[in-house]
Amino acid sequence: MLQSFYRLRRGKVLPPAETLVGACQPEWMGVCTDDANYHAHLSNFGLTNRSSTREVELLSTKVNKRRALKPPLPNPIFLYEQSQLDPRQDANVAETLRHDLSLYLGLSTPLHPLTRIYHRPPPDVEFSICEPQYQILRRELVRVGKAAGTWIREFFLDQPTVHVSSRKEFERLLITWAHDPCEMAINRTSVANV
Repeated sequence: MLQSFYRLRRGKVLPPAETLVGACQPEWMGVCTDDANYHAHLSNFGLTNRSSTREVELLSTKVNKRRALKPPLPNPIFLYEQSQLDPRQDANVAETLRHDLSLYLGLSTPLHPLTRIYHRPPPDVEFSICEPQYQILRRELVRVGKAAGTWIREFFLDQPTVHVSSRKEFERLLITWAHDPCEMAINRTSVANV
């Protein structure tokens, strides 16, 4: 996701991607590993008590008790993992998401098929996060992803106002956040070559 945000800022002057580890600096325009702490943002809806050692540990230092809504957000929340949108990943999951989202929104006419639109960035901002110079960046993103996926599964998903589509698939995708996608790609290639 950081790679996508970096690309979206094309035309803007950003420091090299490998330096965007930690808290955002104003000149980074919201592109940094700390902003990948989605679970810390979700925790601000006030749906969990954020008091257990385990929960606070998963939220890292991003917990700000004053930011949590009191009373908690009463509105229902629909979460999805972005790969659920992509019918090339799994057409059934994408179709189920479209159906479930239509029901969630109370639509009388179902949503049109959901598709992902890809824009190729200009060559000056394109980079492959799997290159060696991004290893520290990836390691931090994987650490944050593991904590986020675990917190969402253990503390957020069972809240009565939180909804997902294809829960087993959603949880399986959250588990992948704990793994370096570059190492997973290497392992898939190695297995295919055997």
